[in-house]
Order: sequence, then C-alpha cells, then structure tokens
Amino acid sequence: MVYDTQIGAYDRAIVRANELYDCVLKGELAETDDKSPAEKDDISSKNELLWRMERGGIEVARARYATSLPHLERASDLVIERRTESLARKTATFIANDTASEYAGNGYEHVQVDFLRALGYVVAAQRLQGIMPQGGEKSEGDLDLLVQKMNNTARGMVLDKIQFHQDVNTGLRYYDDPFARVFAAAMVLATPPNLRAADDEGFAMAMLTKALRAYREQQKVLGAAKGLRYEVQGIPAAALRLAKVVGSSYDPEGLQQLLESVQVAPDDPALGQPLGKEEGLVFVLHLVDWITPTDELQIDLKINVPYVPAITPAEQARGVTVTGFMTFGGTTFYAKGPNSELIREWGGAIAITGELARIFGVADPGTWIGFELPWHRADRSIPPPGKARVGSLEMPLEVQADIDAYARVTLKDNFPSIMTKTMGRVFAKHLAAIVARKAMEASAMRQEDGSKRLMGLLMAKLLGTTTHAAATASENADTRHWATLYDRIEGALITVPAGEYSVSLSTSRASYDLGTVKVPAGRLVCVPVRSISTPMPNPYPPGAPEAQPPASSASASK
Repeated sequence: MVYDTQIGAYDRAIVRANELYDCVLKGELAETDDKSPAEKDDISSKNELLWRMERGGIEVARARYATSLPHLERASDLVIERRTESLARKTATFIANDTASEYAGNGYEHVQVDFLRALGYVVAAQRLQGIMPQGGEKSEGDLDLLVQKMNNTARGMVLDKIQFHQDVNTGLRYYDDPFARVFAAAMVLATPPNLRAADDEGFAMAMLTKALRAYREQQKVLGAAKGLRYEVQGIPAAALRLAKVVGSSYDPEGLQQLLESVQVAPDDPALGQPLGKEEGLVFVLHLVDWITPTDELQIDLKINVPYVPAITPAEQARGVTVTGFMTFGGTTFYAKGPNSELIREWGGAIAITGELARIFGVADPGTWIGFELPWHRADRSIPPPGKARVGSLEMPLEVQADIDAYARVTLKDNFPSIMTKTMGRVFAKHLAAIVARKAMEASAMRQEDGSKRLMGLLMAKLLGTTTHAAATASENADTRHWATLYDRIEGALITVPAGEYSVSLSTSRASYDLGTVKVPAGRLVCVPVRSISTPMPNPYPPGAPEAQPPASSASASK
C-alpha cells in the first residue's frame, strides 16, 4: 500500500488499503482480485480509524486535500469516541491480545489527523480566493465557512487533542507538539482580516509562547534520549519569525520576555523585522518520507530444543536480527526482530525462568513458550533538508516536527506497560496449560491398567505440548500504525512584498514546482507539498508490472 502510494499508483493503493483493513465504499474494489465494485459501503468498525487515516494519507500524497477531508473528518470523530478505553476493551486485550481491540490511535496520530484537516481547509480557502492554483480539485463552498472550519480545527488540535494527551499520558516524554501550536497560530494570519475575531492575535501569541518553550524543552528531553535521533534543531526559524510578526503587533513587551525565557537574542537574524504594511508571508511546508513501521519482536523460550531460526533475505532487508543463547541446562532463549540485541538486558531473566521451570518439572522437554512485542526498526539519520524558493528569495528548510521521533518515544515509554500486560497474559495462558496437563497426569496415574496409565501419560504430555504451542501462536504483537503518515515536517517561512510569485522546493533528490501564488498584504499563504526523499525499497518480485509507476501518474519532480 505504501509503495503503491510512493510510485503514484494511488488507485491501486486505495484498493490495497480496502483489502488490508476490510473496509470499502460503494463503487470501489474491496480486494485487488475483485472484478466488480462494491454495491454498498462495508466498513469494519475495528479497523475503521486506521483505514480512514490511510485513505486520508493517500489523498494527501496526491495533493487532493479536499478529497482527504471526509476520511479525516470521520477519523477525528473516531479518535474522540475511542480514546478512552472501555472496561470491555481492556478485558478483551487481556484475555486475547491487543489486536482484538478497536484501534484507538496514539497521541501524535490524533494531532496529525487534525493538522491535515486544517491544512485541507486552508488550501481550499486559498484556492477559493484565487491565492493559489486549483490543482486537481475545484474549490467550492462558502469562504466564511471554510475559514471557520480551518480555525476551529486548528484550535481543536491544540486545545483538545494535545491537552487530552497531556492529561492522560503524564509519564510520556512526548507531551506536546510545538509545531502544531505554530501552525494554529499561522492560521490566524492566513485568515482574511475582515474575518478575524478580536481575540485571534491573543490566541496566536499564546500558542507561539507555548511552542517556543516546548521546542526548548523537547530539545532537552528528546534530544538527549538514548537510542533516538531527534531531528529538530533548537527552535526553527519559522517559529521565531512568526513570533516576531505576531508579538511586535500584539504584545512587544511580552515578546521580549518570551525571547529572554527561551534564550533567543532580540537581534537574532531568524527573527527578522516586524511585517511591513505591504508585505506578506509564505509558509512552505514539506511533508517528507514515511514513518518507521511498527514491526514485531518474536520472543521464544524452548525447553531442550537447541534451535535458533534463520533470517530470510526479506527479513534481513528490514533489519531483522536474532539474539539467542542457551542456559546451562538446555533451555533455549532467543529473540528475533529488528534491533533484537536490545533485549539482552532482560532476556537473561526470561531464560533463567524457563530453566527453573524445566528443573522443577513444570515445563517438559519440547515445551514452546513464546510471544511477540511491538518493536521499531533501527533509527536512521535523515537527508539534509532542501530549500524553498518564493520568487527570487530562497531559504533553507528546517525540520519543524519529527513525527517519527514521537512515534518511537511513545512506544518506548509505553513498552513497560505493554510488556507487563503481555507477560501477565502469557503467564495465565501457559499456567492453564500446565494445570490441565497435571490434572490429566494425575488421572492417568490412578489407572490400574499399565497400558492405560502409559497412554494417559502420553496424552497428558501431548496435551501440554499442543496447548503451550496454541497459547504461543495466539500471541501476536499489535503492530498497527498509520503507515502512510510522513516521517517529519520541514518548512520555511519567507517574507515577501505583496504580489504574485512562483513557489518551488528543491532537495538533493528532486525539485518541485508548486505553482504560482498571490500573496496579499498582511496575510500568510500556506503552500504544502508531500514528497519522498528516501524511497521505500520495491517489495514486488523482480519484473512485476506493479513495480513500475503507472503511465497516468503525474510526478511533481523535475
């Protein structure tokens, strides 16, 4: 699905999303092999949130922002419905596993749903005003309503989604999203002056104050996190520039105090000058690459079975390794998955536990106890951001938000609770298997007939082995995630005299012509682009027709 999106085979990516999440809309194909479209909507409630996010992500990738909105709107509603787990859902995940529950998403995903919604509304409003080209969609509707939705969505993103995340996840290191606050403030300047409310500038200043401080705090917390690359370098120039523009107009004294609190000199070149009467701003936003997939780490404990699995070429390509060792008595422990070496610090405890179970006759030779945990692949540095050009003015892009870092640190911080719940569930399942085997053995020993006693003991052993195997097979890691979400958001905020300008973006891999925009005085124009700097490897067999971009796909690169 992700690769098809990457090469521009969007229609095929949609069908793959439908097939993957068991959801389809009327008139679409439900599976890749289907010949006839669905006659009605058929949506799995368990998978709907993921499916909606993927469908929205596919439409954003082909710059159809208006088409993405119905999916993202429904996703936002589902986030609110599901973010508080019910008792029944918690019980279900203990008895079975986490994949049995409806997907509720993570805090960073909730914020990005609203960010893309607000982005869709600002693009639609700009197209309706003739500020930017129509692209592949025709903007219709009422400007007042579009602007209202744009601002309400941006405010809901920071006042509801971020606040809820902070309230219920106090132990996580991802506690805020400073770029979301910057973007919410930018929407105030993207609003036509006659449609701005009296308190809009105050809201923008409050958001920028929190954003600059959050950038500083995240640099300390995430920038120093072990095994994590946090790609945001200090406070991005775009955030500083926007703070200067808003603060100079609304609260010069408050701006000075803010800059002192975040240790930014008042003459820092990134701040620039207050916005002139005949000047405007162009905010070029670059949504780049794919977020790191959530993979599985397979943990296996085998009694007197000296076996460690091999790694296939496909597994090797995604960074899978095997870390294993045997205890002195013959208990084999191994972990298989990306970065499996990281389990050494606690893997030995599991192996010793298995050996004790063997010594005391709790687990017979041949017993297989295993489970899976969600795990991330190795973190890699990103290519240097490119440059944005508005007319003859050029400015380097900077990373505004490292979404991949948020995903990684969220899983790392949630991992102890995931591990505790998984181990409790695994213990309960295998304890039941042991109890059942012991009961059958006791019954067999009461048999006076020797042949029946032997047969009963053999059946007890078979029951134990198969029950342990069944319990192990039922333990699947919950690797669900928003696969078409971008790795990071880069951006540049450029001040220009009011007028008409060509906008482009260049990276080490390609350049992108973003069309011509008309910049009104005193306004901010938002110009987004979705691209891939580090392409995903081709997952199709060599020579497969699906591996080639479709002839109808239009590429933005030159």
